[in-house]
Amino acid sequence: MYIDRDSCLYILLTEINPELNNFLYTGRTDCKEFHALPTTKEEELKNECKQLGYEIRYYRHSLEYMDETVTIKYLKVRNPDNDVSISLIPWFVVPGRPYPIFIYIYAIWYYYHHGKKSMNEAARASGKLFKISSFHKSTVSRSIGTMKNIIDLSQIDGTLALGSRDISCDISNTKYPNEDAVEMVKYILKTCPAIESLKEEYLNAIKPLPETINAKPTIKHVLNDIPSKYSHIIIHPESTKRNSRDARKRLPRPRNKKTDPMQRRFRFVEYARREDIRKEFIEICLYLVLDAAIKYHCFLI
Repeated sequence: MYIDRDSCLYILLTEINPELNNFLYTGRTDCKEFHALPTTKEEELKNECKQLGYEIRYYRHSLEYMDETVTIKYLKVRNPDNDVSISLIPWFVVPGRPYPIFIYIYAIWYYYHHGKKSMNEAARASGKLFKISSFHKSTVSRSIGTMKNIIDLSQIDGTLALGSRDISCDISNTKYPNEDAVEMVKYILKTCPAIESLKEEYLNAIKPLPETINAKPTIKHVLNDIPSKYSHIIIHPESTKRNSRDARKRLPRPRNKKTDPMQRRFRFVEYARREDIRKEFIEICLYLVLDAAIKYHCFLI
C-alpha cells in the first residue's frame, strides 16, 4: 500500500481483468478501455461498499504500450465518515506515468547493466522491446533520478527478489502472496478512523511518494539479480580493421554547412527473441514490484 499527497491509499492488484492480462502479454487488443478488476470481483466490491455506505468512483489511467494507447478504469472507494480513500490499481500501473512500470525498470536496468554507457541506447532498446516510439533518453534520466530517491527514502538495502526462476509468463498462475482486495478495502475503511491512525496501524509502513532529493545510487545492487540474457536486444557490430591508407580520390567535403544530426541506427535481434524477452521480463518485474511493495511499502518508480 502507498499514500499520495492527497491522502489516497493505493492497493496493487495482481488479480486483474483477464482481457487486460492478455493484452499485457500478447500486446494485441481490439479494446481501447479495460477495467482493472475482473468483472465478478468488481461487482462484489461495488455491492459490498454500497451496503456499507462507501462512495465509489471510477478513475481512468491512460497507458501507452505496444503501439497502443489504452485506458484502464479502476475503482476508488471512499469512506465519508473518516475521509479515507483507496484506489485499486493493477500492479504495473504507476499513477501519473504514461508507461507500465516494467518499461522504466528495463531501461534503468539496461543502462546500468551496460556500464552506464548510453541512455540513448537504453531508451532505444526499451522502446523497441515494448513498441513505444516516443520513449526517450530524457525519460530514462528522470526515471533513474526518481528510483534513486525512492531507494534512499525507503531504505532498500538488498537485492529485490525475482521469485520463481521457472518463468511461467502468466500472472494469474503465480504463487506470490496476494491479499483479497475486497476484504482488504473493507477492513481498512471500517477499522481506521483516519489516515494518521492508519499509519499507526501499519507502524508507519505506508510512506508518502517521494520528493526530489539527492540520494546515493544503489540501483545496480537492487536490480542485480536480473539475468544478463535480457539485455541482448541490440546487435553490436564487431570491430573491423581499417586500411591504414586509402589512396582513392574523393571530392572535397563541403565546409561551413549545417546539417541535421542523424540518429544512430541500431540493429535488433529477431522478433521472436524480443517477444520471449518481453514476456519473461514482465513476469520478473511482477516479483520485483511486489517484493518492493511487501518489504518496503514503496513504488519502484
